[in-house]
Amino acid sequence: MSEILEQTSSQTERDSRGSFWASFTGVNIRVKLLFATFIVLSVVVFFQTGVNLRVSREVSEKAERDHLYFLYDGYNDYIKAQTVSSAALSLSYADREDVKDLYLAGDRDALYTLLSPIFETLKEENNIRHLYVENPDGTVFIRIHNRDNFGDDVTYRFTAAAALETQETISGVEVGPGRIGVRSVSPLLKDGQFIGMIEVGLDYDQAFINDFKERTDADYNLWVTHEAAELPGLEADDDHTRPTEKVFHYVSSDDDLISLSIPSDIYDRVLDKKEPSIQFVSIENEELAVIIAPMLAYGGRVIGIVEIIQPRTETLEAIKQSRQSVLIPAVILTLIGLLVLGGVITQVVLRPVGALASVAEEQIAGDLSARVRKLPPDEFGDLGRTFNTLSQQLDSTLKDQESVIAERTRSLEEHSAYLESSAEVSQRIASYTDTNQLISEVVKLIKERFSLYYVGLFLVDEKNEWAVLQAGTGEAGKRMLERKHQLKIGKGMIGWSIANAEARIALDVGDDAVQFKNPDLPETRSEGALPLRSRGEVLGALTIQSETAAAFTPEIISTLQTMVDQIAIAIDNAELLAKNEAVLEAERKAYGELSQEDWLKLLQRESIPRYISDTPNHVRVTRNQLSSDVEQRLQDTPLLQDKGLTALIPIKIRGHILGGVKLRKEEGHGSWTKEELEFAGVLAEQVSVALESARLFDQSQRRVARERVIGETSARIRETLDIESVLETAAQELHKILGKVETEVWLDAENPDTLGKES
Repeated sequence: MSEILEQTSSQTERDSRGSFWASFTGVNIRVKLLFATFIVLSVVVFFQTGVNLRVSREVSEKAERDHLYFLYDGYNDYIKAQTVSSAALSLSYADREDVKDLYLAGDRDALYTLLSPIFETLKEENNIRHLYVENPDGTVFIRIHNRDNFGDDVTYRFTAAAALETQETISGVEVGPGRIGVRSVSPLLKDGQFIGMIEVGLDYDQAFINDFKERTDADYNLWVTHEAAELPGLEADDDHTRPTEKVFHYVSSDDDLISLSIPSDIYDRVLDKKEPSIQFVSIENEELAVIIAPMLAYGGRVIGIVEIIQPRTETLEAIKQSRQSVLIPAVILTLIGLLVLGGVITQVVLRPVGALASVAEEQIAGDLSARVRKLPPDEFGDLGRTFNTLSQQLDSTLKDQESVIAERTRSLEEHSAYLESSAEVSQRIASYTDTNQLISEVVKLIKERFSLYYVGLFLVDEKNEWAVLQAGTGEAGKRMLERKHQLKIGKGMIGWSIANAEARIALDVGDDAVQFKNPDLPETRSEGALPLRSRGEVLGALTIQSETAAAFTPEIISTLQTMVDQIAIAIDNAELLAKNEAVLEAERKAYGELSQEDWLKLLQRESIPRYISDTPNHVRVTRNQLSSDVEQRLQDTPLLQDKGLTALIPIKIRGHILGGVKLRKEEGHGSWTKEELEFAGVLAEQVSVALESARLFDQSQRRVARERVIGETSARIRETLDIESVLETAAQELHKILGKVETEVWLDAENPDTLGKES
């Protein structure tokens, strides 16, 4: 029974096949061959087309992924540049002696008066938001950006703790109360001793992220981990949906792109492995590519996530164009094949069809160079030649795609090299405070790092009429400097760039009407003039010249302009620092002379006695003079007499000797040692500080009394702060500290010849 069923089934299948082919019984053999061959040819062609489409799509998406990684690298490079810039600023303040002196004097008001104007300028021009002076224990002495808030401990920040431990400049990204930014902490050193720290901070605020968006034409989201925000007290932003419970929103360039509907495990994996992840999403019919990467802080800590978002418009358009370039030839090939096969009417057609199929298989296997070799002089020969043409077109299309990708990769690599070189130059210029040295090194570095023919730097003269060459590379630069080369502002590329505060580029100098024809630089083919801009003013311009035509792309010019703006700021800061130092030095000198003159007037006006302590809790007063020999022997350093039993230590105020301390040991107690003299010298310095404070207080009281025309004096204040009380207390306390030693403290009122003797 089963055998009968099997036979019946087989017969049914044969009848079915027979009925299918029976429908072609009345059809011309040409049509049959055309139909069969069309099917075969279509399968081969469109299979090959699908392979090429897949390869093209993979190549385009790889280029897109590479660009996202390039954007992330650029973000990290920009952060590094900010770190270098802030470190240079903190070091420049830490090296200032006036800052150290005011800090050691504990004068917060004077320190605020000194640093506040400079901080406001840096805040406006460089996005500096924080300036601290910190004590050696890590507590805040003064916040220039918030003067009434001080005394708190900031060593919870890793940069501050590291700087305190190493006593070296430490820079990096930090999380603080209410903000994230770059922190740079530099030690304050006085005579080689660690006395405190200077801290400079930049914020990652909305302005920062908007500026970076303009630089890269991409959108950014910053997310902060709860763990990183907990210790400094950064409050979470609960107004936005969190991609994962581990983070919260900090800042975005576009609020519409905050929620990207990416699985939370992607973010968790990025945080745990510290490796970026690329995702493709769609928002309101817009296709987007996103790189989710760790946001790194000082010490390599992961403090959050940065999302970099860019539209996929270009990639999808490239895929679309590639599809068209492949499908159209495929359709053409199929149509041509149908026309050619229309003339085939005999069995001979099998051989050329077999040859075509064989070549197609080779191409499907990856050998796009395979071609039909034996071409008969008939329609099949034409078909074979058409098939070869299509194969050549497909091969050419693929090679063109590879060429485009290679060119884009080369462009990205070139741009990356320019960014790296720009970062290096920016880092190097931050170490120079002398304007002439800075300018000389800048042109050499730029020429070397960017492989240029010539680099020159011009600064505007005082009348704002001429751009004067300050530095130039090579022999040409030397000759131009010797003849004091200058250009009229508004004329030529340099003059035009300064007048308009914009970059001017000539890809072929022969085609640019404003290009200056310089016989010293005959090989120049491409030239650019970049304005030096700082604080809203144009200080000059930088000329860059190449022996190659069309050497400067818009991306390169943008990178160089950013670097040139940093150079302008460095030049401006160096000149400002030099001016401030000159003013401060003049003020210090003038104040020292005024202080000496006031002391002379005071001592000539008043008779101030000498105070002697030779027994505990007792001080006697005398108006007897020391011998002239003793007074003449007062020197900058302690002087020993009487076989080392008597020591004379000068009292110096503002660098001038105004009196002294005489210490005498009893016989049998040994002579004064080096350590004892150093200790006594320190005490004498403190007496000097107290005397100057008392004089200034006395002077201020006299001025107040004179202005108010009040005949009363402040008796209560004078009981504790007048000059004689200071001398009496000093003699008594020195005797207590040094033991059985006769102590005498005086101001030289009787012998004015020794007053003003400089140390």
